[in-house]
Amino acid sequence: MKGYHMRLSPLLIRCTMIFMLTLLLEPAGFMGGNARAAAPARAERAVDPGAMEAVDEYLYALARGDKETLKRLTPQRPENFYGPCLFKKMPTLSAARAKGHRGLIDFEGEPTDAELPAQGTIALTMRDSRQFDRWQVRGIFWKGASSLSLNPFNYSPTEQDRIQEVQVQACAEKYLRAWLEEDWETMSHMTYDWLNRKKPMKGSFYIRSLDLKPALLSDGSVRVEFRARISLRLPLLSLIRRTARGTLFAVEEEGQWKVRQMTAAL
Repeated sequence: MKGYHMRLSPLLIRCTMIFMLTLLLEPAGFMGGNARAAAPARAERAVDPGAMEAVDEYLYALARGDKETLKRLTPQRPENFYGPCLFKKMPTLSAARAKGHRGLIDFEGEPTDAELPAQGTIALTMRDSRQFDRWQVRGIFWKGASSLSLNPFNYSPTEQDRIQEVQVQACAEKYLRAWLEEDWETMSHMTYDWLNRKKPMKGSFYIRSLDLKPALLSDGSVRVEFRARISLRLPLLSLIRRTARGTLFAVEEEGQWKVRQMTAAL
């Protein structure tokens, strides 16, 4: 690593969630009151290189579909997994839509971090099991960058999908309210655990180059903005390059830097 620029060998990247980080969803990943808003730290403290290394390793693992590494890099304590709420107050939700087992809803609200845009999208997944809520949040994605993992759609294509729009809205509202109140139990119950699914991950992208830009936040976490040159893994399309920008949040837990997968801009 030289400065904050790293050039990597071609890597497969699987675009999934919280989101991060959104999340993604995503995902960034995605709690605290207004007094604990994660604003850039005033003190001029150096960013721990371990935070950037964790984000770098997270993207490596995402690229090759390495779930074990992703699990190791995921915070275990709920307050670290979700982090301080990134909204100053309840955002406005609009355009709820569903497509099969996937749900999306847009939001607009003032973020606690000035570097995040005011708009974005929440991704949800519908569960068939009665042990879970009908809809669960997969990641929160802030707009302003070309997405690696949201895979958006603009409307509900069928009548059955349109019926689900009310549930998508209700789930998102309940989740965000719990985030504002630091209700970790409710959030955990409403989070879609994509990482522990038995289905293996498959990489679909190459990362041609990667730039990381970190910023230390007042709660001790690190916001890491990334800029990646990527190409599809598919034949012929691998020659086409595009630039993807996003943000991940790293937090230290028991002496190790982890990456929040629920709050992300991927």
